[in-house]
Order: sequence, then C-alpha cells, then structure tokens
Amino acid sequence: MDKLRSALSDPATGRPSLGNARFDRAQFTDSADFRGAEIRGDACFNKAIIRKNDDFDISVIRGAVMYMGAVIGRDASFREICGTTWFEWAKIGGDARFAFSKLGGDASFGDERTQRYARALRKEHASQ
Repeated sequence: MDKLRSALSDPATGRPSLGNARFDRAQFTDSADFRGAEIRGDACFNKAIIRKNDDFDISVIRGAVMYMGAVIGRDASFREICGTTWFEWAKIGGDARFAFSKLGGDASFGDERTQRYARALRKEHASQ
C-alpha cells in the first residue's frame, strides 16, 4: 500500500489524489491506508473487503461514493463527501464517524434500523 500511496501522491501537497476510484470487489488483506487522500471524482467500494484497517479514512470525495455490500473490518471516518452516498448492505466492524463531515448530497443507508439511527443523529446535531 505504501508504494501505491507514493505513486498516487500529488507533488504539491504530498497527499494521495485520484480522479474516479473503483475498488469494487477489491480485497485488502492488510491495512488500507487512505488517510489524507482526495478523490476528485466518484469512489466505488461495492463489495470490497477491507479487513485489517486501523482506521479507514478518506479526507475528501468530490463525487458520489458507493459502499454497497462493502465490509470494513474496524472503524471508518467520513470527513467530506460532496455527492450522494450509498451504504446499502455495508458492514462496518467498528465505529462509523461522521462527526466533522460535510455531506453534499443524499445519503442512503439501506436498512430501516440504520436509517432510524441516522435520523436520530441528525436531530441531535440540529438541536445543538
């Protein structure tokens, strides 16, 4: 993963930077380190498996993002997503953090239990 991060890094910022990113059905058996990455287009992680990540964290996704059927082994952080987001059938083994997020489009969480939780969080943040 270090070689990939290095090859994709923007020389001006030193951060990984991608256009559209497709990781559909990818299997990361080691840590998937996307910290500080910017995806300038859409990101697809449909049915991807990320097993040993310490923290799955992508800083900015300018387009839509799809995690349909994805499995993320531990925590996942979502900071800024400018487009629509789909999490149908996704499984996150730890915490999913949206605390400092900016979401520019709709978010779809698929099952009713997750949707109720998302609505409760939205109400809680609106009242603060």
